[in-house]
Amino acid sequence: MRGSSPSIASRPAKEATVDFPLDITTRDTHLSDRNAALIRTKAEGLQKYYSRMTGCRVVIDGPGDRHRSGGPFKVRVELEVPGTNLVVDKQVAEDIESAIRSAFDAARRQVQDYARVQRGQVKSRSEDDAGE
Repeated sequence: MRGSSPSIASRPAKEATVDFPLDITTRDTHLSDRNAALIRTKAEGLQKYYSRMTGCRVVIDGPGDRHRSGGPFKVRVELEVPGTNLVVDKQVAEDIESAIRSAFDAARRQVQDYARVQRGQVKSRSEDDAGE
């Protein structure tokens, strides 16, 4: 089954809202409302680490016809930030919820690292060498 859900802007106001477009695409699986809400909540949570994100694309690959039940599920998260894209690829788990959580945990770490660099809180290699 192939499909994608509508952008976050078309969601009811009571659900998680993000200040950037959120595109969720599924391949060879169906995304339940519960898991779609989990993705929206996780994407919204990334804003507290870096508020200047301009987009988020989530692609979930299901097991397709290879398995009758269960995974593996692969989740890819692409975050658009000024000057680059942060990509978490191939987070794999036997159940879809674990794969989503794992992908967004990795995305959070990348966003935190990117935000530190943008704020100048990461020492450059030349600063490390100068202290020796």
